[in-house]
Formats: sequence, C-alpha cells, structure tokens
Amino acid sequence: MAPFNTSQDLEIFLKHLEKYGMVFGLENIRAILSSIGNPQDSFRAIHIAGSNGKGSVAAMIQQALMDAGLTCGLYTSPHLQRFTERFKIDREEITEENLLHYANHLTDGIKANHIPEGFTYFDFTTAMAFDYFASQGVDFAVIETGLGGRLDSTNVLQPEICVITPISLEHTQFLGTTLDAIAREKAGIIKKETPVIIGRQAPEALAVLLSTAEDKDAPTSVFGRDFDRVASASGGTFTYTQGGLRLSDLKTALLGPHQQENAATAIRTLLLLKQSGIPIHEETIRGSLRRVSWPGRGELWENRDDPAIHLMLDGAHNPGGAEILSRTIKTLSFNRLHLMIGILADKDMAAIASKLLPMAREVTAVAPRIDRAPDVKQFARQLQPFLSPQAHIHIAGSIPDGFPIAAQSLAPGDLLVITGSLYTVGEARDIIERSSNWIKKTLP
Repeated sequence: MAPFNTSQDLEIFLKHLEKYGMVFGLENIRAILSSIGNPQDSFRAIHIAGSNGKGSVAAMIQQALMDAGLTCGLYTSPHLQRFTERFKIDREEITEENLLHYANHLTDGIKANHIPEGFTYFDFTTAMAFDYFASQGVDFAVIETGLGGRLDSTNVLQPEICVITPISLEHTQFLGTTLDAIAREKAGIIKKETPVIIGRQAPEALAVLLSTAEDKDAPTSVFGRDFDRVASASGGTFTYTQGGLRLSDLKTALLGPHQQENAATAIRTLLLLKQSGIPIHEETIRGSLRRVSWPGRGELWENRDDPAIHLMLDGAHNPGGAEILSRTIKTLSFNRLHLMIGILADKDMAAIASKLLPMAREVTAVAPRIDRAPDVKQFARQLQPFLSPQAHIHIAGSIPDGFPIAAQSLAPGDLLVITGSLYTVGEARDIIERSSNWIKKTLP
C-alpha cells in the first residue's frame, strides 16, 4: 500500500477493498487494531445495533453527551453525502488532513505487522475511527454497527452500554431469513454483565434478545416494559416514563412518532450513564432532543417561493423503514403526494414499494450512482403493480435528471418525498443544498 497523499488516493484504495465484499468475522479487525496499539480500549463507548433508528438514537446520545460538557465521537455508516461524515467529534466531521493521517497510520501498522490483504472496506474504516477517537482523547464514542452485530467489525468494543433499536427483515442474504435469526446476529453485541437497552421489538426478536442477555448476565431495560413514551393528544410532545419517573413535555427535532420512541431509548441510555456519574440533567436532555440533527431522516424542506410546498428526505432502505415512513407521512397534512424513489437491487423492493407507492399520485423512479443500483426501466416496471389507479410514473436515469421531473408538477399544498436508498437521499440532498429554491424547515 502506497502512502495516501490525497483523499482521492484513499478513495481508490477503499474502492479496491470493496472487491472483498462483506467478510464477516473479527480476526482481521483484531489484527489491524493490534498493529496500532488497540485504540478501541482507550475510550468509553456506547455500542448500537438494530435495523432502524440506529443513527437517530446515536445522534441523540451524542448531542446530550456534548451538552453535558463531554467530548464525544460518533461513527456511523453509510455516509449520506461525504465520506468524512462517518467520523465525527462533537458533530465536526474529520478534516481531510486528519483523514489521511489516520489512514496512513493504519497502513503503517498493517505493513509493519505483515497483515495480508483480505480485510474489508469496513474493517479499515472502523479501525480508522477507533484510532482517530483514541488519539483525539474523546471522553465517549457512540459507535453504530455496520451490518448485523455478532461478526460486525465494531464488535471488538467493550462498551459501557449496548443499545439495540428496532429489528426488521434486512440483509437476509447475510443475516438470515427470519426475524429471530436476524435478532440473533444483532444480539451478538451484548456483552457479559454489560447493560443493554432494547428499543421496541416484535415478540420473536425480543425473545432472542432477552435470552441472550440472560445467558450473559446482562441487565436489560426494555421499551414498553421498563421505560416508555406517551404521546400528547396533539402528538407534538411526549412524556418519558420509567417506573415512578416522568419527564413530560418533551419534544425532538426529528420528525415522526417513531422518533419519540427513539428518543425514549436514548433517554434510558443517558439516565443509565447518569447513574455512573456522568453529569446529565433533565434540562440537558430536554435541550439536546430539541437541538439534535440527523440529516436525510425525516428531514423537511419548504419551497422558498411557496412555503405551502414541502419536501421530505427519508432513507427508508428496508421494509421496516418504509413502514415507519408510511406512518410518518400519514401524520402530515398535504394535498397530493409525489414520490421520488430509488432502491438498490439487493433490497426487498416489493416490500418497500408496497408500503409507500399506493399513497402517491406522482412517482419518479431513479437510480442512485452506485454499482448496486438496478436498471431504472426494469425498476419502474417492478413498481407498476403498487401504483394507485390515479398515479403516474416517470422514469429518470439519474437523480439529477429525476429531481426536476419530480418537482415540476408540485402545486401549493403538495408534498414531495425523496426516499429509498440513503444513496438516493444523499445525492438528492446535494442538489437541494445547492439550490436556492429550498429552505430547511425547523419544527416548531
């Protein structure tokens, strides 16, 4: 491996590593981390697995830890618009200078220890994140798994708390074809005698998680059993409940009733940290929930010329996410729903489309700029059975071509939802940010 002098050099190398695909196991990541002194042992961590809500919960926890005066790293994947988004400290993305420094430090360790190639893209980026956080002296790092949990590259951590957000059918070619099989993989992050916070789960998934926790003597806090959220009559605010504790009139900046449930999971985690001496107070939690930002997930924009026209970005990349987005859309007021959608070829397209397309009057099929994207004409044909009789479908080869098509027929009171793969959402967000026609909407 040659030294990385530019971000383009690193990008080429990471693209090269993609040929190894998804190789599950911890042998490679452990060897790489050992070659640079096991940085993952140098910071306190919160480890998060699940199918939906991982990123939102991670962002809420990080915001609160920052507001409590702690330096906090955040490692998430995939990125939405920029590779540097994956590595954040106190919400600041890693600089290109630091990106290259830690990539080169990693390659020096790999070469010095004669570690053979065969490690994956995610092995390499995870080791970079741990090295970065350790070297920068973070107090905490919030770490999101990539895929699964048991054999995920991040599962070398010894975290303070494990968190498991809602589990749904996803990546069935790797994780298993049933909910309990997938739950077994996610449950692999549970550590011996380490507290685990469990978000809302289907009964079969919950049974697996509780059984694993019992085997490892891991104390559990379960949504709906040990803590909960009660929405107000208007749905705008909610109350967090935990035994005799009630935190009322809470509100999160993230859109949708599911985000209140994510917030409850984050609050339970934060209150557990408070018991260990972290100075997290009720007002810290209140303010953090109102300030948190997680781009591309239930993110609302309004038209500069006509504020009655709205746009939402949401990465509903699996059936569970599509169901959540469907419920969120139904809470909003609008005249007609326009949908711009791009789903990767290896996803359960039918399950995703069946949740979203029947509501739409105008649909624009697009293909994100990634090798796993389907042929857009074939994709559009696959969408046809899920369209309402009144709907029209448009085909665009790319997202830059598709966005003007999707936006041109918007009338006052209409809502455009851009969804599917996070790659679709990320490309669209680039366009929207550069446009003078759209303004990010802040929830009241």
